[in-house]
Amino acid sequence: AGGCRPPAGGGGGGGARAGPPAAAGGARGGLLSNEAGMGSAPIAHGIAKVKHPSEQGVIGIFEVFMDTIVVCSMTAFIILTSGLWTDPAYQGASGDLTAAALGTSIPFASLIVALCSFLFGFSTLIGWAYYGEKCIEFLFGSGVIRAYRTVFTVMVLVGSVASVPLVWAIGTLLNGLMAFPNLIGIAFLVGTVRSLTIDYFDKRST
Repeated sequence: AGGCRPPAGGGGGGGARAGPPAAAGGARGGLLSNEAGMGSAPIAHGIAKVKHPSEQGVIGIFEVFMDTIVVCSMTAFIILTSGLWTDPAYQGASGDLTAAALGTSIPFASLIVALCSFLFGFSTLIGWAYYGEKCIEFLFGSGVIRAYRTVFTVMVLVGSVASVPLVWAIGTLLNGLMAFPNLIGIAFLVGTVRSLTIDYFDKRST
């Protein structure tokens, strides 16, 4: 009966209004976390020497599951159970919040988070430099690789001193521009993916 009263209706309306922004934020976070649908990870998977292409497809699916469902969920649970997410001092400071939340139960958590952040950032630079290099080489040939590396290095320096909201906004925009045409391509290749997947699991079962 309480669900039909005005306060409940107001709460439902507020939730409906908050839904689209929350979904958009989740999509942005997902792209930054696991790159699913962007078409970048297949550049790395494509150089693997395998007997069947679906082998790398299965690994790619596992990467998304492990990165998002396991690692990100564990981080979220740690932050939520610590109660520090309500502290205004940590608003917009995800690294500090994660370190403080881990610090409630793990000594030297700030050092652990700092090391992980460094390794993540360093490996991300290497990975995206390679992705971009392969794309540039495919479009314009190997003659422009040196120029690309120079531009990439300059942009890394610019990004390191630019404001964080600006960097996130540019990253989100560029990720979306990558995902949009790639998702269209995936839609056209659904039949091929389906047939290869069936063939792969049929061969594994025999």
